[in-house]
Amino acid sequence: MQKTFNTQPESFLLASDLDHSILHSLDDTEALLDWSKIESILSSVYNASTGRPSYPLLTLYRSLVLGIWYSLSDVQLAQSLYRDLLFRNFAISN
Repeated sequence: MQKTFNTQPESFLLASDLDHSILHSLDDTEALLDWSKIESILSSVYNASTGRPSYPLLTLYRSLVLGIWYSLSDVQLAQSLYRDLLFRNFAISN
């Protein structure tokens, strides 16, 4: 059986580490977009039932939004998501 991708914060650090104030500087952006509506639109576009499960669509979308906001190339975005807890915290927020 295929295992799903794990995108929970606890897989790379303790949940208490995400309580630092600097990691919440993107929290005001939550009010800018209706994430639940975006998620429902994304799930209607892509809903594969075969193969290995993909990353959550909203996580991918939120990552792309960060790339646009910060004018990052795909490579720069990937590097930022690997090393920057602020970006990671924003991308996996629900």
